[in-house]
Amino acid sequence: MKSLKIIATGGGTGGHIIPTLSVINKLKELADTEILYVGSVTGMEANIVPDNGITFRGIHCGKLRRYFSLENFTDMFKVCAGFFQSLNIIRSFRPDVIFTKGGYVTVPVGLAGGILGIPVIAHESDTVIGLSNKILLRFLKGISLGFPEDNYPAEVQKKGKYTGSPINPAVMKIAFTEKSEGVKHFGLAPAIPVLFVTGGSQGARAINNAIKGILPALLPSVQVLHQSGELDYPSLCEMQETLPENLKKNYKLFSFITDDMPLALQSADLVLTRGGANTLSELMVLKKPSLIIPLPKAANNHQMKNARVIEQHGAGIIIEQSLMTEDLLLNTIKGLITDREKLKNMSDKAASLAKPDAAELIAKTILSVARNA
Repeated sequence: MKSLKIIATGGGTGGHIIPTLSVINKLKELADTEILYVGSVTGMEANIVPDNGITFRGIHCGKLRRYFSLENFTDMFKVCAGFFQSLNIIRSFRPDVIFTKGGYVTVPVGLAGGILGIPVIAHESDTVIGLSNKILLRFLKGISLGFPEDNYPAEVQKKGKYTGSPINPAVMKIAFTEKSEGVKHFGLAPAIPVLFVTGGSQGARAINNAIKGILPALLPSVQVLHQSGELDYPSLCEMQETLPENLKKNYKLFSFITDDMPLALQSADLVLTRGGANTLSELMVLKKPSLIIPLPKAANNHQMKNARVIEQHGAGIIIEQSLMTEDLLLNTIKGLITDREKLKNMSDKAASLAKPDAAELIAKTILSVARNA
């Protein structure tokens, strides 16, 4: 049987690239495949993908903005250039299927593939279909969905299948380990509940400021592990130094957690976070209850819509940023983290939504289409 030829594309952020690499690794495990990754010549994928031993071809591409900008005019030419580059790459490589993960680089690749009659399979992490997938929808053979199908419009449900989102392999490695592993790693006390606070790699000022205000009332009974981001880290360090010694030991502050992020999530009894799809997917797999404060300015309010799915299934609770006060946040955290039965129920609900085999499910879909192309 001949090797199956697959083009994968996705870029702009690690949230597109890392899951794509997870799917590629599964494809290699499951079948004899020849894989070509097509990405932006200026994107982070241009370095990350070759470093992972995958053949990479770069194209020019423009950002798809939903607002007026003079750059929209110059980027139109980049999109056109990327489209014709994609046509040439696809004609030369002759793939059996194209897999698109998201980011504006996927538009010229997916359009070129659709026009040339190559089956295109996409993945959508959020409950709101991203602009690139909206543009490509008519050309898609199928679309793998990060949340259950009934959270999407009818035209997406027709082509969609709930697979979940591919999880960082480092998270999967600790998914079935004990909470004590993370607790020990960060020097936390086993008998005191742990709140992990993260607003993403850049932090979240509204969350940081609220946590800063309630720490003196929280720390006597709760340990706080806090990824603040670079901007607020200095002021939080200053505040940390003013804490009494008996409270200071219960507050672990980091500007950014990289390789240890899976263990940080695993150490938590409750996670306070934004509503990003990748983080929420990891929390489902790790069976972690969540307190979600969605980013109000997220495109199409997608973080709120993601969070609502989690809340409706009983795995998390939403606090809208515009309604958040220090008293509300403090009382909600204390009410949850001291209620072991409630946390256990939320953990079970998170597990019921989890798709730990998401990368494999997506890879099998891609292979099925490739074999029948």
